[in-house]
Amino acid sequence: MNVVSALNDTYVPYTYVMLSSLFKNNKKTSIDVYLLEADLGERSMERLSLLAKAFGNEIHFVQMDRDSFDERLLATHEWSMETCFRLAMNDVLPADLDRVIYLDGDMIINRDISDLYERPFPAKKHLIVTHDMTMTPDSGEVYGELHTEVFNRLIRENKYFNAGMILMDFAYLREHYGYSSYIDLAESLDFEIFAPDQDLLNLMHEDETEFVDAWKYDLFACNAFIRGYDYDRVKRDVSIIHFVGEKPWRGGSHFHYGVEQLWWDYALDTDYAEELLKAFIDTHFSDSKFYDAIHQAEQFNENLRREITSAIATFKKLYALINGGGESAAEDGADIFGDTQSLMQIPIGERTVAESDMTGFVRAVIADTSVEDYVESLRDENTKLKSQLDDALSACEALKGTLGL
Repeated sequence: MNVVSALNDTYVPYTYVMLSSLFKNNKKTSIDVYLLEADLGERSMERLSLLAKAFGNEIHFVQMDRDSFDERLLATHEWSMETCFRLAMNDVLPADLDRVIYLDGDMIINRDISDLYERPFPAKKHLIVTHDMTMTPDSGEVYGELHTEVFNRLIRENKYFNAGMILMDFAYLREHYGYSSYIDLAESLDFEIFAPDQDLLNLMHEDETEFVDAWKYDLFACNAFIRGYDYDRVKRDVSIIHFVGEKPWRGGSHFHYGVEQLWWDYALDTDYAEELLKAFIDTHFSDSKFYDAIHQAEQFNENLRREITSAIATFKKLYALINGGGESAAEDGADIFGDTQSLMQIPIGERTVAESDMTGFVRAVIADTSVEDYVESLRDENTKLKSQLDDALSACEALKGTLGL
């Protein structure tokens, strides 16, 4: 099996975990891994090589020149140039490879994937992929006009794929495509792309892709959570889990899904376990962006309450003018707006964790749903408040019309 991934020194621990999961669940298969990199340190390469050798496999480090990649490919700071390295795979990998599978470093290979790797390519199909679970017909509107025009067609036609897992008919692709092919395409789009390599791969190969089940071969952890896939179901049924967006190794004050425990099951069985645990705990206590967002949502809801109070006061005055009953006459009419929820507080918790308790702490953070539950209550409250405000403003407008105002 020929496996390709791209990374920098920062991503070594996470790619190490991915490869460890791959090797553990594919012991009957001889695996050659080609890592596209520009700046890996000697120690990082040594650790990765030793991991592969422990399973009878081999890692090949493919040196890339970051400066040879056009910086215009990176639409935002969210992307590193390493993500574009796969656009040059056809130019740098050995010429005798007939097929390769590209895997992102933020994945867990949870089962034997030889069934996927050995899958035959249908006629005129040269990439086997999965649908991108995060893309909807409205996604392009977020990314700009050209993205909306060009890529929403692929999304609406259910042809847009995620580039985290791609099985490639490499003998064909090497002959027909190279880095220059993708750069020419980007030039024709005036580089108005969002997901740099993924967008270009989708547009270039839209008629050459065969889709397989994303829920088995590229399941996004966030989608598993939304769909109600728990840890046991994912562990039992899913071959490849993809941790897109916020990462399981970042403590931070963001959503943590129960299936993140699967990533930690593999991570804790590697040489990076202690390093990863400490980093998780550090970020958990230092990253406040999610709590900041929660406080902003609380403030927004509080502002809505003030607007509702003001609208109700206006309603009462108008109601009294029409009915001649004074302030008390308006009380019954005001009841249509109902009560609002009171604000709740989220405790930040202790700021220190004993080293002996690090694993238990991480497991507890992942299992705890209090933050998610509170955010859901804020969303419900926000919906209710907006509806109440709309009702109050509509009622005021109706009374103004009656009074000829």
